[in-house]
Amino acid sequence: MASSSPPTRGYHADGASLSDILLMELAEHLHPNDYRPLGVRLGFNETRLSQIERSHLGVISECMYVMLTEWKRREGQDAKPQLLIQSVRESKNSEAADWLQSELGLCNPPLRTISVEDRLNEGNVPALPDCLTERPVELAELRGKLRRVASSDKPGRWVAVCGMGGMGKTILANQAVRDEKLVEELFSDGIFWMSMGNVKEENSIPDRLETLCRIFDSNLSSAPSPPKTLEQWKNLLTKLISQRYPRSLLVLDDIWIPNVVAAFDVRCTVLMTTRDSGVMSRVSGDKEELNLSHGLSKDQSIKALSEWTCIPLDNLPPEAELIHGFSCGSPLVISIVGALLRDFPDRWQFYVAQMEAKKLQDLSSDSSYEYRSVYDAIEMSVEQLTTSQIEVYSWFAVFEEGIKLSSQVLAMLVECSKEEVEDRMRGITRRSLVSTEWSTYDECRVYWIHDLLHDHLVARGAGRDKPLTICNEFRCLLTLCKFKSCRRDIIQAALHFPPSSLVYRRALRVAQETRDGFYIKESTNIQPMMTCVRHGTTGKSARRSQLLPDGKEVVSVGFEGLFQITDKYSGAVRMQISAHTDSISDLSVSPDGALLATSCTADRCVNVWNITKECSQSQRLVKRLCQDNARITCCAFVSVRKELMLVSGDDSGCLKIWDGCFSLRHSVKAHALSIITCSPCHAEGTVLTCAKRDDTAMVFSASSGERKCEINHSDDVLDAVYLSNGLIVTTTGFEVQVSNSSGRRICLWSGNTENEFYEKLSCCTGSEGHLIAVTGRGGKITVLRLGMTFLISRNLSLFCILKTGGIFRLVNHTSISSFNGEKGSKESLFLTTTHDCGLTVVWKILKQDPPVTLNHAVWDASFSHSGELNCLVATECPDSKQIMMATYSDERNCFSSCTKVLKVGEGVNINAVDISKVPGQAGVYTDEGIQVVKLPKPGKNRSKSTNDCHVFEPSENKILLARIIGNKRELLTVSTGSGISIEMCDGSLGEGEPIHMQGPPSRVSRTEFSADGKLVLLAGWKHLKVYDVSTQQELSSITEEMPIAMAHFITDSSKIVTSTGTMIKVRTARDGIEKSKKKSYTQVTDIQISRDGSMMVTTGHIRTFDNGYIEWWKAEEGNLVLLQRFRLNSRTKRIICNPQFSSFVTVDELGHIFVFERINTKH
Repeated sequence: MASSSPPTRGYHADGASLSDILLMELAEHLHPNDYRPLGVRLGFNETRLSQIERSHLGVISECMYVMLTEWKRREGQDAKPQLLIQSVRESKNSEAADWLQSELGLCNPPLRTISVEDRLNEGNVPALPDCLTERPVELAELRGKLRRVASSDKPGRWVAVCGMGGMGKTILANQAVRDEKLVEELFSDGIFWMSMGNVKEENSIPDRLETLCRIFDSNLSSAPSPPKTLEQWKNLLTKLISQRYPRSLLVLDDIWIPNVVAAFDVRCTVLMTTRDSGVMSRVSGDKEELNLSHGLSKDQSIKALSEWTCIPLDNLPPEAELIHGFSCGSPLVISIVGALLRDFPDRWQFYVAQMEAKKLQDLSSDSSYEYRSVYDAIEMSVEQLTTSQIEVYSWFAVFEEGIKLSSQVLAMLVECSKEEVEDRMRGITRRSLVSTEWSTYDECRVYWIHDLLHDHLVARGAGRDKPLTICNEFRCLLTLCKFKSCRRDIIQAALHFPPSSLVYRRALRVAQETRDGFYIKESTNIQPMMTCVRHGTTGKSARRSQLLPDGKEVVSVGFEGLFQITDKYSGAVRMQISAHTDSISDLSVSPDGALLATSCTADRCVNVWNITKECSQSQRLVKRLCQDNARITCCAFVSVRKELMLVSGDDSGCLKIWDGCFSLRHSVKAHALSIITCSPCHAEGTVLTCAKRDDTAMVFSASSGERKCEINHSDDVLDAVYLSNGLIVTTTGFEVQVSNSSGRRICLWSGNTENEFYEKLSCCTGSEGHLIAVTGRGGKITVLRLGMTFLISRNLSLFCILKTGGIFRLVNHTSISSFNGEKGSKESLFLTTTHDCGLTVVWKILKQDPPVTLNHAVWDASFSHSGELNCLVATECPDSKQIMMATYSDERNCFSSCTKVLKVGEGVNINAVDISKVPGQAGVYTDEGIQVVKLPKPGKNRSKSTNDCHVFEPSENKILLARIIGNKRELLTVSTGSGISIEMCDGSLGEGEPIHMQGPPSRVSRTEFSADGKLVLLAGWKHLKVYDVSTQQELSSITEEMPIAMAHFITDSSKIVTSTGTMIKVRTARDGIEKSKKKSYTQVTDIQISRDGSMMVTTGHIRTFDNGYIEWWKAEEGNLVLLQRFRLNSRTKRIICNPQFSSFVTVDELGHIFVFERINTKH
């Protein structure tokens, strides 16, 4: 952190007030649109603000925090709180400014003091249990050792609490640091708690060091070259502590391996708990040790049983002393038995008899079970659970040690309501088998179990009867939800999974059983998901993945230099190796599946691995190929006359070819800049390459290194791959080209819309022919087919389109594979995709009809009386002169047919489409007027004759709105200025004199009638007016500070809702008085309101980013409360909902159609 003071929530303005944690909280209170205005006021230029955005991948909250801390570091002593408050207020965010002023205590002159409890909370020190037995002797001894060691001038200062599991080491350490005098005198810079129980391998240590470093300095996320190795992280942590937090205490709870202790030798006072006192031998300095070789004394045990059972000490039965004797005073055993007796106070003799029968007093260290009394006590407590409770409790064995499961997750696992799960867990918690707390973030209870309880469940085989697919998918869900952006509602996150997944089906069932919930599902016709696996357990995504040649396992490589081989169905990890010091850039599997090559840009190496099941761990690494002059970007195996060779490309444009013994044979200067990919052709022994900012793909001979041909393009080549027959496939982003081995173009695919963009290629060959998977924008993967009879048919055809949807929209890499079925079964085609959410997904793809795409600006939807989607009417593209009707099929969850409706002249622009309330009709707004046409039946095109079209031509102005009242049509027309007129038309001809009104003092861009037809609103730029139609009287006039993007009447016509930028406001219609306002996360582009006015849905986007968002709101007594938020990868302008507010349709800027349904929940 930039400040040298401990991370506190805030001080008086005259002191060191702007702590990093306070700035972090301020960043969360600020809106994304405040980023640039506030940055400019704080002295940043546009170049620096853009650099921060790029380095943090557009995550505005992180950008905001980095900007604030950088400003504080730059200003130093001049970083005054008043200046920051004034800058925030000038950025039009008074709410955040008021919050900051309140947090700084500027309204309260007395100095704000920070309690010990606040310091402990900031250091992640866990809370103490409710029933706590004091151990004054041990506690005083431990605090004395802490005082003596912390006062030492030696660089290493260690205090260890040793003892077997269940002896209360963690509780004693927690009690020891809750001494106000001790903290103020010796640890004023803070106490930081780190749980180490699940660190049982050395490769997990850097993660813990990195976590601590980021706690001490959040600016590490913007560092140009953060540490990579364990030693580098250790050195950084040592520097941060010595320079900024020298008077701090680091608590390492439950250390298992000695190397952890050596890694945290960072020149500060360290308090650790461990089961192995030998770990202290790995460190030097001043050391103290407290050995808990015995449990509670008899008096302490009896007092604890008294507290658990609520029975006075004098009234306890004699069995209390027997329980102490049989348990050897183990705090864990006492708490478990005490919890049982609290529920069953008449079972004292029963539990004593059971403890005596199990011989719990035999607690020798050389017994077969090191923690026998604890395990027996756990077993005895588990036996008291009901069948339904055991069903829930046993799921903890499926997940990693120390993980917290919310009641929502458990509800999905056991397929019942959240309330029912909490009822079951209440009984388990009362027996001290599970710890629980209320999570304000998840808005439900979360549960976790002690590591010994987890060990007991695993040893008991509690997770063996669970379906492997369910276990794997839920592990993936929890890996995904480690990121707070996905944790707002884990049930909604699970509903982002494809409908074919078990996680989705269970989440849907729980959502339907939830009382007063609001959940949205996406109705899509995507290909069935076979399985999803996670890359590691940290939630960091893989960069590339593919199925191994046997089709049963997935190999993935990615961040942290890790490669992993996972079972496709169960998600079980067969192999996980830390292959490089940094992210792996590419992988290649040999044709027989025995070898794997991985390349890393940072360490400039290609490693070759033996990945067969028979190979021992020590012999996995076959060869390590390094180079000093350039960074390796890609690698591939290639067969040359039965010799397996290896090729690699680097960022200098050189292609290196290694022979079968992995000795360098050729080094070729292939391109001027970095090589993007190298694709092998085993049949011809050649290699295909393409490079950055290069419009030419090259083909080289692997045996001689000579260039054989080149394929020229009009734009830069983004990717290039070989087909098995030697044909070459390339993409320039806007088209896919197939060329022969001489470089001559044979055929071309340019997609259906101008917004198509193709980035990555992957190919395979099967019975259907040659298939080419092309990764595009928004999670869309297009699979093209090139038939086996290529010499006869030279055209690429569309095989299918996969829209990954939901959380899987951001695709890093795609691989397509074909496998023959066993015993004559049909061939299967699979797509393996890696995603930013940290998961790798395997899809089984089938041939299907091409989807419908529409213009995202000019369209409208029609619903049936029951609320089901019927069709969409729209133009195909922005410049189209033709109106199409796409019919929706509920059975297939897709638009099954596309029918021509109307075609206008070349000089006529189509401005809008409006499906009338009269069934079977649509209004098409053009420059010439409005044409009301009858919609044809699905699958039948309209005749070119327009005799059945009613054309309404206004007297002189452009039509913005048409509304049907009874048998008449009211047309609202707007001139180029601000004058408006309402014309009453009957049939196809206008009758009567138009009603003229004076509009806002700017061009009118938005109009709407009220539900009863008595009022009309006119909005233009920053002004809005409401008129009475019958009297032409102006009822209200509103002027906003920002342009009005949207304005609507709320159902009862007494209120109107407007959006200006990110602000949504509700006003009275007749006098314009503001009733409520709410800030949206996005720049709002459309608003739709439910029939009763109780809910609304908005669409929008964040400025400078391509993501689109849909937000659902609930109106409670005039206030707007966010119910759900759904992110799209492309922007969208408008959304349409049915009258029941249960079905929603939108079209993004790529032309993709999205249909969302509200899940019916219990009320």
